[in-house]
Amino acid sequence: MKLLNMGGWETGHLNDALARVIVEMIKREWPQQWSTLLAELSDACSRGHQHTQIVLHVFLRLVEDVATLQTLEQHQRRKDIYQALTSNMAEIFSFFMRLIELHVQEFREKTAAGDYAGAASNGRVVQVVLLTLTGFVEWVSTNHVVTNNGRLLEILCILLS
Repeated sequence: MKLLNMGGWETGHLNDALARVIVEMIKREWPQQWSTLLAELSDACSRGHQHTQIVLHVFLRLVEDVATLQTLEQHQRRKDIYQALTSNMAEIFSFFMRLIELHVQEFREKTAAGDYAGAASNGRVVQVVLLTLTGFVEWVSTNHVVTNNGRLLEILCILLS
């Protein structure tokens, strides 16, 4: 997590490599030895858009390895992480929703103020959140997708318009 907090990661290759390293650490330590993981990832997002994108890539790579592609070879570890993801899914989806709402709002404000470069940065974060969500919606309960009276679906429709 110190690498993530240091920042300075400007290229996509470095961001992806850092996300993959963090995922490998997660696959070995979470949830048993790293109970603060979700809070640490959430805190890292407060450091800027680049950090937020890395955190989202961590979630995407983790869910790909554990749930979608099932590339984690140790069955018991995969089962433990899958169970931890499932039991924390409400918190994870709430985290994604907060990010979408925050960055869409900032996108609109910056666009209205003429700060198109800043707005583009917020737009990229929203794109990465949506990409990350695609990795989750394939296997999570639909209850998480339609929670809060279908707020996620409502936001997706707003983004399409």
